[in-house]
Amino acid sequence: MGGRVFGENSCDRLQSKEDFENVVFEIRKRVYHHDFEMKPVLSYDAKSIFGGIDILFSNKSKNLNAVDTLCDILESCSECKKISRNTSIISVLWQYKDTLKIQVDFIYVPIEVFDFAWRYFNYNDLGNLIGKIAHALGFKFGQNGLTYVVREGNRVISEITVTTEFYTALRFLGFSERDCIQHRRYGFKHLENIFEFVARSTYFPYTNFRLETLAHKDRIRDKKRKTYNEFLTWLDTVYTYDRNDTLKSRHAIRKMKFEDAVERFQRFSKDYTNVLYNDLKRKEVKTLFNGTIVSDITGFKGKDLGKFIHYFKAVYNLDKNQEVFQDFILSHSPNQIKAIIQKIHKKVYINPLYQTNSD
Repeated sequence: MGGRVFGENSCDRLQSKEDFENVVFEIRKRVYHHDFEMKPVLSYDAKSIFGGIDILFSNKSKNLNAVDTLCDILESCSECKKISRNTSIISVLWQYKDTLKIQVDFIYVPIEVFDFAWRYFNYNDLGNLIGKIAHALGFKFGQNGLTYVVREGNRVISEITVTTEFYTALRFLGFSERDCIQHRRYGFKHLENIFEFVARSTYFPYTNFRLETLAHKDRIRDKKRKTYNEFLTWLDTVYTYDRNDTLKSRHAIRKMKFEDAVERFQRFSKDYTNVLYNDLKRKEVKTLFNGTIVSDITGFKGKDLGKFIHYFKAVYNLDKNQEVFQDFILSHSPNQIKAIIQKIHKKVYINPLYQTNSD
């Protein structure tokens, strides 16, 4: 998951699932901490060669900095030959059986979404493939849960959580209860079983997986994924599907699934309403108080304009809470706002605080 941090020739491959399990057991024993939640990312049962090991970890206690603590523990391990830290990922070169050096990536995720993230990363590209189904329905499926991006045209307003319960998300995306039980209890024996699982979704969108239909960034990324390309080959040679499937019905399905989400997930419905309300409120505030209006009244430009707006908020104790600032503006008429700006403008030339901040 962290790529070849130490170079392609610096890392060995594990040649059996037994070796994979032995290394994981060894790591668990050596880096144990009572406040850690830690799980290795799983692959399908028949996989026998492992280029590295991914382990998710999190902190059960909010008082613990899990990344710093794990780094300290790893540095004290004799098996850990090299360490590379990149924000929330710690990559190490772990010595196994004296001669093998295995790259192990420790990926930090918040405890609130730990279970979802672990199940999302399991089984090779399964999470990414399910994500394509979610995208076709107008949602996002990722390590932080099932989410919905609120947009106005091309402008992203907010991203709202729909659910962080993995199997609730799967059922919403068209997977049967039987499929959920299979995933939870048995996993997958072969890679083809993962492909079959994905294609059983009620909303499986054949055309959304074709490289030519993807956005440029996604197309470049997925073209490099071995498992993704094997899935495309499987679709073309094994899977029976209407090749004339188009996106013309997708708008209706998206509308239906959005309404389904609003009805099914009360917290999502409430958050969605709040997002729209707050965005409308922000727009109304902007019509009453913005840089152009303030500049026209005061004559300030650039940095001086920014300092004046900051001073304006500070005078009325509005600089620490955006909601309080918005409520203040909306409680006055346009003429009242103009009068207040003019009043503050007169003060800036005699107020020592502003003069000091303007230097």
